[in-house]
Amino acid sequence: INNTTYYWHVYASIGTINSVYSSVYSFTTALAGLPPTANFTFTNGTICTNSNNNFTNTSIGATSYSWTFQNGNPAASSLANPTVTFATAGSKQVTLIVTNNYGSDTLAQTITVEGLPIASIISAIGTTTICTGDSVSLVGNNGGVWSNAATTANITVTTGGLYSVTTTNACGSAISNSIDITLNTVDTSVMIGNASLLANATNATYQWLLCNGIFTDIPGETNQIFQPTTIAAFYAVEVTQNGCVDTSSCHIFFYTDIASSKVNSDADVSIYPNPAINSFTINGIQNKKVTILNNLGEEVFINTNFSALETIDVSGLAKGCYFVRMNERVLKFMKE
Repeated sequence: INNTTYYWHVYASIGTINSVYSSVYSFTTALAGLPPTANFTFTNGTICTNSNNNFTNTSIGATSYSWTFQNGNPAASSLANPTVTFATAGSKQVTLIVTNNYGSDTLAQTITVEGLPIASIISAIGTTTICTGDSVSLVGNNGGVWSNAATTANITVTTGGLYSVTTTNACGSAISNSIDITLNTVDTSVMIGNASLLANATNATYQWLLCNGIFTDIPGETNQIFQPTTIAAFYAVEVTQNGCVDTSSCHIFFYTDIASSKVNSDADVSIYPNPAINSFTINGIQNKKVTILNNLGEEVFINTNFSALETIDVSGLAKGCYFVRMNERVLKFMKE
């Protein structure tokens, strides 16, 4: 038995003399050594490709170490606590053999190495140059986040800019290819002069329109400058620019003399009250056609045979600015 002391005596007998014994003798057995127990831990969390991963020896009683790392760099080590990198992702076997003077022990563990995420490959369905109001679909997101913060596989975009997808995991991020969406716009602004309207768009084509609830082409009016022949009316312009087509809002046009002398200051025609809430009265329009138009040039009221003094119900109209057209005369009133 290890680490145990044993005692004994030597006896002798001579004739009839009683046996005698010698002094006590003893010896103690030596303490026998134990073989080591192999154990180790590795980097907490995710083991990533191409990153330093620490392996820590936690063996008991070991005096030497022999590590092997499947597809690792280094592939083998005799250090107690080596640092290893892995170039490829997947399952890897790590083996530790520990020894001492009394034996050896082996421990093998399978670890999982994770790589960077795979970058999405995105594409556009259709042209990447669009007009205001148009859209284009971008597809191909494989689990990432679009540059506009969307997380769906496909997105529909209506604004210009550079679009990409970023895919992230515990080991890092991967960015997809980029798609540049160009948004072409059309300048539909109009400058109103004393005797003409000017479309501000350059390098464009034009078609002037009459606003009368619907847009009607004015034949032959395709220049940048339009000179109306009607004393007072609503006009818009359709502009083709940068490969796109858009239409301006409707603008009311008066010749200078009409605007100064006929709108709201006519000697023989008057509107009251103005502003109006539920109704207003028109005085001095006998046997004239009366049309009320909103700011878009849409006709919201028509009567073709008014008496000299007529009250018009406007309670159903929305608040805003309106124009009362009576043949060549135009008066403005406010609905409250």
